[in-house]
Amino acid sequence: MNKQGTGKRIVAWLIDFFIYVWAGIFLLYAVYGFEYERLVNPSIKNAYKPLLIVFVAWFLIVPAIKNLIFRNTSIGKRIFGLYIVTKETGEKPSVSKLIIRGFISHFLYPIDALVFICKDGESLGDFITNTEVIKIEK
Repeated sequence: MNKQGTGKRIVAWLIDFFIYVWAGIFLLYAVYGFEYERLVNPSIKNAYKPLLIVFVAWFLIVPAIKNLIFRNTSIGKRIFGLYIVTKETGEKPSVSKLIIRGFISHFLYPIDALVFICKDGESLGDFITNTEVIKIEK
């Protein structure tokens, strides 16, 4: 086990971001179908309600669910054998730490990215929840 710096974590984040964006597009189509006119025309009554549901689900619920589903990794991290562990014990973090870490990286992204670059691969979420990302050789 060794602590990971910026390189693999950035590529893992890009993979996750790509999946996240395409899943969001899929979710919009699932809600709106191919009725693009409803999405862009503000004069259609109640057209904003499904968009509001998608927004709330995507930006409030998904960060928490993502961390509950993948527990201490993500698809991008898993490709590189990266896992989130607590600094003290090296064990999987609690669900609450993962949720807090996910929300920090999701909602405070610019600050989180700046801290990540300045602190050699330790994100704001890692700092606050006392976790780190390590590579586990299988």
